[in-house]
Amino acid sequence: MPNNSESLVYSVPQVQQLLRISRSSVYEAIRRHELPVLKIGKRLLIPRAALEHIIAQAGAMPGTSDKGGAHDTRQRRDDEP
Repeated sequence: MPNNSESLVYSVPQVQQLLRISRSSVYEAIRRHELPVLKIGKRLLIPRAALEHIIAQAGAMPGTSDKGGAHDTRQRRDDEP
């Protein structure tokens, strides 16, 4: 049986562990169509290729850092430091 890095799809708990986010955050990302899913029966499966693509896009975004922190997308006013 393939391990997580060889799987074609990930379950919600696997995505939770890989991204180090809460289960509710995974479901919220699915609801907002930020994570594509395959629904097979009652199972929600996230394709590995789609997850890798999303991560690659996030790493290429201007303003992201090596530290993996979220970046502030708010526009700064001229009078703010």
